Amino acid sequence: GMHGHADEAALKVASDGFVGTLRGRLRREQGSTYRVDVSFDSGPRASLIVTHAAVQADATAEAIGEFEEAMSRVRNSFENRRNERYLGAYFSRLTASALRETIEWFDTVDDLAYKAAGLYWCRQDLGRYHRYVEALKNVDPNAMRVAIERYFDPRMMQIVLVGDPAVVRAQVPDVLDVTSSVRW
Repeated sequence: GMHGHADEAALKVASDGFVGTLRGRLRREQGSTYRVDVSFDSGPRASLIVTHAAVQADATAEAIGEFEEAMSRVRNSFENRRNERYLGAYFSRLTASALRETIEWFDTVDDLAYKAAGLYWCRQDLGRYHRYVEALKNVDPNAMRVAIERYFDPRMMQIVLVGDPAVVRAQVPDVLDVTSSVRW
């Protein structure tokens, strides 16, 4: 994960809007997936967002379109919401969602053990999650805008599709250039 990266909290808040939009379209409206997840990683040379959704094979092209649309909506979220009161409510809703999800990380003893192990392996102190929650509480709209511009860039996007090559090629023949496949 991004463990203390400067953009971590702002990106978490922004990504909740992205995942919420994508989940709403793929799960609730289309019924083509059960789950949409997002995770972050950051290293000394690159930072990235990984979005994962297992969709029905015949919905691959449509899911890619929905992904691109959700990314566009997040990138345009500030420009489309010129009314400051509305923007403030939208931002508050995303922040509350990010805080609620973070608190859910600690629902069970297993969750606590997993998070404690993560602190150990990432050489983080026990106050790390307290600082993270405080950072979430203090994200401002400008920090979120900067994180969105930096990370939600469709020009930097790579799409990895896993599935039956014949089915996937039929869905996205102009996008997919498969030179080899791995079968388990």
